[in-house]
Amino acid sequence: MTDVFLTGAFGLLLTMIAGALVVLRRREGPDAILAVLLLGTTGVGLSLLLGAALFEPSALDLALVLAVLAPVIGISFLRIQGYGK
Repeated sequence: MTDVFLTGAFGLLLTMIAGALVVLRRREGPDAILAVLLLGTTGVGLSLLLGAALFEPSALDLALVLAVLAPVIGISFLRIQGYGK
């Protein structure tokens, strides 16, 4: 079962790299905002999968922190881009 978790974590890591490339390529507009929110959500899933694969219960705490911070980062990104005026 550990191999399944690690394979899923690797797939999510590839998704995070693709999302980071979108953010770096397009720094403004709705595509970049959605990519940042996707990175936060993917980070939560990656943390949960790695925690399950490595039998690390503190990964759940990290996933909860990422789940709380992802919307805050998205809102901050919107404010910086000027959408909240």
